[in-house]
Amino acid sequence: MGKKDVVDRVLEVNGLGKIPAVILYNQTSTVRGIGISSIEDIADAARLIYNLTSEAEQGIRLGSHPSLVTTADTNVGSGAGALIHMPQNLDPQLKPYVLEFSGQEVSSVYTAIDNIVKSIDKMANTGSIRASEAKMMSGVSREVEFQLLSNRLSEMADNIELAEEQIWQLYAEYVGMSWDGEITYPDSFSIRDTDNELDQLLKVYEKVEVPEIKNAVAHEITELMELNLTEYPGSPDDYAHELAEELDEAAKEEAEKAAEITAAQMGLE
Repeated sequence: MGKKDVVDRVLEVNGLGKIPAVILYNQTSTVRGIGISSIEDIADAARLIYNLTSEAEQGIRLGSHPSLVTTADTNVGSGAGALIHMPQNLDPQLKPYVLEFSGQEVSSVYTAIDNIVKSIDKMANTGSIRASEAKMMSGVSREVEFQLLSNRLSEMADNIELAEEQIWQLYAEYVGMSWDGEITYPDSFSIRDTDNELDQLLKVYEKVEVPEIKNAVAHEITELMELNLTEYPGSPDDYAHELAEELDEAAKEEAEKAAEITAAQMGLE
């Protein structure tokens, strides 16, 4: 039997009558069937970083290993401290000399790379996430960047929802059923700067003297830190503490009603 002989072949007719393919857009564009990539510009910047890194490597090699210029009949040894044998009748002006590298400094190349990395963070709205600009960005700037990143991720999630529903519709149609389900992805990817909020709440708690405001700020701190106060007896969120407060309020209401009834009876007498 030859290696190219067909042993078995199965032919299945496409019962759907269409190509079972679904387009998953990263971002929709004005042109039908064509989406917008979120990493195209970032990929170009990454390619530029690669080229600059290669240029920096070449600069380091040329700077640390300069070229030696000699005549053709000069014998130069290899390695550090090697001997150089020159012809006896060689013109003194033709003696070997080192050709110094006169290109741009390598530090300027790395400065350009750092600027490109910052531009990538801005294009991807991840500067505050990576904490590369935490000291330079204000609280408002970080919140705006968090919101931009959340909007971008939310749009991606909506496109994934649509594509996955179309996939299940094709599968249901293929098996002779109807798809009546629903695919749901998170709609919000908001990120909170917990450290900044906690710092502001602590400053307010230290400066105010009103007990009601202090209690409100303390409650906000416990909510921010997601503390489970039900584990601590006597805390405001403890079940026994809440039950005791409800019983006290009910007793006060009964006492007030009894006092009102007594006052009404005394008035009638």
